[in-house]
Amino acid sequence: MIEQAIWSMLSEDESLTTLINKRIFPLKVPEESTIPCIVYQRQSTTHIETMDGVNDLKSIDLLLTSWSQSYDEASEINNKIGDILHGYRGYVEAKEIKGIFSISENHIYVAHTDGSDEGYYGFNTVFKIWYV
Repeated sequence: MIEQAIWSMLSEDESLTTLINKRIFPLKVPEESTIPCIVYQRQSTTHIETMDGVNDLKSIDLLLTSWSQSYDEASEINNKIGDILHGYRGYVEAKEIKGIFSISENHIYVAHTDGSDEGYYGFNTVFKIWYV
């Protein structure tokens, strides 16, 4: 799956792993894990068809969320993800990536359920990934 290639790209970047220690998870943060971390989820898949039939080229929209207890740290993680992924072309995990582009971003805050002033900051970025 293309998600494994993206995981490899992120987990092999020392400037990012210094902050998150390879805490990169599909769909949700595991209960036993700590913050900061990254969560990814596929939002959509597009199969490319031509008049000649189905093409091997695919695209996905992949949402990556940087979580931290600090707004500044969540922002820093998000910026590093963008530095690694945006504009990338090449081969990873035997996948030919034709291009990765950041297409949207938003920020969220999730309060603790215990009523305290502490919570989690999330930076959501959707990347369009074209690959074969």
